[in-house]
Amino acid sequence: LFPSRWGTLAQLALQSWLWAFYCFDYRWGAESWSLERRLQHFEGNWAYFSGFGSPCVLLSACGWSPFWSEGVMAMVFPLCMMTAMGA
Repeated sequence: LFPSRWGTLAQLALQSWLWAFYCFDYRWGAESWSLERRLQHFEGNWAYFSGFGSPCVLLSACGWSPFWSEGVMAMVFPLCMMTAMGA
């Protein structure tokens, strides 16, 4: 649908939001937030979540093989999740 350059940028942005949501979902679940409250908070702070999830995405998108990319994500995701719990 998008030209390759814009498609790649959209993919990176959407993946960073996805990983940030995954990380913060554990915290919000522990605090018993409703889905509506989670989404309102996420939409209100979209720039923060984009920046929070971008290191995960950029580390896994360095052009390595999918095996190495997933291995890097498996090591980085728990760190991001612990950071989200403390934020």
